[in-house]
Amino acid sequence: MSSREMKDSELAKAKEKGVQLQPVAIATDAILPIVNPANSAANISKAQLKGIYTGEIINWKDLGGEDTPIVVVSRDSSSGTYEAWGELVLDKARVTARALLQPSSGAVLQFVSKNRQAIGYESFGYVNDKVKALLVDNIVGNPETIDNGTFPITRKLWIITTDNPDAEVAAFLEFLNSQEVKDIIAACGAVPI
Repeated sequence: MSSREMKDSELAKAKEKGVQLQPVAIATDAILPIVNPANSAANISKAQLKGIYTGEIINWKDLGGEDTPIVVVSRDSSSGTYEAWGELVLDKARVTARALLQPSSGAVLQFVSKNRQAIGYESFGYVNDKVKALLVDNIVGNPETIDNGTFPITRKLWIITTDNPDAEVAAFLEFLNSQEVKDIIAACGAVPI
């Protein structure tokens, strides 16, 4: 399973080894910008997010908030969420060297929940009441806006198999298409496909 789309180079490397991979999207996820609940921010644009994460915007006053520095929190570079954020928000620009890289979703949530000046990002299903999700371009991230494609920061969640799976894998893929699994996916905060 993967929280990012496979790269062409990865597909080509597998093919060189005689394996034809078949990525299958099973859900859609949103990545929400999050802040500490005491932060006055409520809405942010994708352009402003890019400015924050590339280091062009460094103070909350530049966004209509308090005159305090923005503490940029990011997942580390081995994370699929980091890669998706880099493509969907940063247009593949580099994350500012000032960003505090965190090894897990839990670490991002904990850091942001304890630091009033912090901003981070997290999958919809992980966001809890210890942080505040921001609207992006005046659109709330929720199952409806994820499903209808209006929330601007979404990605597919994938299962990757071969193009000719054996019976056991084929049965598992069929199970993933069941209503039981779709209900589990929805309960975890993603939108089943």
